[in-house]
Amino acid sequence: MTADIENEEHGWLVAFLREIKEGFDRTEAILTLTIEGVSALTTIPSLFDAIYRSKSRTRKPEDVERTAKFAELAQREVDDGFSLTLTQHTVDIWGLLEASIRNFLVKWLEHEANFIDIEGIKKLKVRLFDYEQCTGQERQRYLISLLEREDGGNLKSGSDKFESLLSHFELSGRIPKPLKTKLYELSKLRNCIVHNNRVVDRQFNDSCPWLEYEVGKTVKLKLPQVMIYQGAVLDYLILIICRASAKVGAGEVMSYDEFSEKWPDA
Repeated sequence: MTADIENEEHGWLVAFLREIKEGFDRTEAILTLTIEGVSALTTIPSLFDAIYRSKSRTRKPEDVERTAKFAELAQREVDDGFSLTLTQHTVDIWGLLEASIRNFLVKWLEHEANFIDIEGIKKLKVRLFDYEQCTGQERQRYLISLLEREDGGNLKSGSDKFESLLSHFELSGRIPKPLKTKLYELSKLRNCIVHNNRVVDRQFNDSCPWLEYEVGKTVKLKLPQVMIYQGAVLDYLILIICRASAKVGAGEVMSYDEFSEKWPDA
């Protein structure tokens, strides 16, 4: 997206893209801090012992027990490849995708009301009292939630969960197959983590047999794998913004072919 649209009518698109990127940078920074912090916790007992010995002081038994317990938990997470940390991050990035798309559509309703499926909105069963109770952006969010419910978004996986919703705003479109696959995997992993306490069941295995998980085993993710999922989420959001810019004629944007080069077919 070119910088020259920043001060024009559709400059909100550039601002939103920048906001998304900053959000992902913060999320990645927190992950890094968590991993480094947990690693550092494994050294606490010996570090404290050295400090107290240098001052010829004796530590209280309860303090020794407490630091030893934290160090043991930290070491367990390190030995397990930061499994709990990475699964939580996986849940977080899927939640960030959902929230970002809803926030984007709120902005779309505010700034680009001409590109909306009016007939689809007219068919919604709006509870007038609930709608009238909403103020400001709450009204847009209320309509978006109704559209999601109408489309059965909660029953869909991966990008399909969002594409039917985006179609009401003339923002649906093609997705590179490898990117679509990663978003599908991420949604299934997120559901396994949240709804099945990370334990692989047959339904999950049937959905993503290529991941080669064993039924009854606990999902364990590695950092490079999670970073690929995070990159997929960010790229999907960028793709949506590219579609939006093309739709409103906001300036030169990355073409679909250029975008798909980032996700070549295997």
